[in-house]
Amino acid sequence: MEDDGEIEVFLRLGHFPHGAYQDLLKFPPAKVRYTTDAPSGKQSTASVRSHKIKLAAWELVSRAVIPVAAVRPGDAQVVHSTNNFIPITKKPWFVDTEHAWGLFGFKYGRVNSAYYRWQLKALLSQDNCKGVLAWSDKANHTVRKVVGEKLSQKVHTIRPALAPRPEAKRKPRDNPKFLFVGKRFYEKGGHDLLRAYEKVRRKTDATLTVISDVPAPFVQKYSKFKDIRFEKPNYSHAQLSEKFYQKSNIFVFPTYVDTFGMVVLEAMAHGLPTITTDCLAMPELVEDGRNGLIQPLSFRIHDSDGFLLEHRFRTWDEVISQIASRNDEKFIDGIADRMICLAEEGKTWSGLSKNCLADSRTGRLSISRRNGLLHGAYSEAVR
Repeated sequence: MEDDGEIEVFLRLGHFPHGAYQDLLKFPPAKVRYTTDAPSGKQSTASVRSHKIKLAAWELVSRAVIPVAAVRPGDAQVVHSTNNFIPITKKPWFVDTEHAWGLFGFKYGRVNSAYYRWQLKALLSQDNCKGVLAWSDKANHTVRKVVGEKLSQKVHTIRPALAPRPEAKRKPRDNPKFLFVGKRFYEKGGHDLLRAYEKVRRKTDATLTVISDVPAPFVQKYSKFKDIRFEKPNYSHAQLSEKFYQKSNIFVFPTYVDTFGMVVLEAMAHGLPTITTDCLAMPELVEDGRNGLIQPLSFRIHDSDGFLLEHRFRTWDEVISQIASRNDEKFIDGIADRMICLAEEGKTWSGLSKNCLADSRTGRLSISRRNGLLHGAYSEAVR
């Protein structure tokens, strides 16, 4: 309910909310109060079982429809639905997305399907649809390309943001400590990173920590090196911060697929300059030579508009297979050169780190920036 200008927003998070929304709940916009559907505390066995049944049912339903979710917002004035799920409600609503493909459930063939596009346009045409909140300008562009000029006015860019994290420190004589975090090893370029690091370790006294589901052949090959550490991706956000981000000083993320890259925001919030690629929204986060370094991709799975090249890859497994089979020495050398640059040039590292913290704490990727845009959107919706 409204109280002295307060706006109550129902934040549809679902059963397992994306980590991007944790800091949104902790640091909401001024005069905005969130209510959610996310379960609190440890879930009972019955609750977990019920959720699995609902997921199985949704898998059947989703064969015919794009992601939608019935919501019960109570007295909230506005509904903000996350993770690409369009809310079924009579109240003013927003949906956020990291890429247009997400609004189709990341399902092959749907973006170009007239049937599924009709569904999306019909839902966004509702009078109570107040907007699609794209995580990046690239995501914004993909949604506009799909929905057309008439509905483009409803698409807005509001990037996720993270609260300030403890700053990673690096003294002039400290050895470089590289960090990679990403569950999907090949898609995130983990194999290219390890090959690049072989070159880096010959010229520096560095260490590398890889937090991923690393295939056994890579573990067997590289475990003999004491300066390489492999960890399973089973840590909480707090544990990752304390045990890894705060104890590293350079983040490396040579991704082929990421639509946004929350781990890059996490690294920047700790003051870690990032070496990444020019995949989709990455250059919006990492500005080459200012807060990190960009290695251009030599193999792309998206077209210039940011859409998956479905005519080249029949399935996602084929995408992974082609990425995994690549061994592009020029691309690997580019990653290695950038790693060596940040390892050896302390002044360059300091400047990039300083800009990471500025962007994350007070600048274009800050909570204050995000909150101002969200408050404006919510306010407009209840007028």
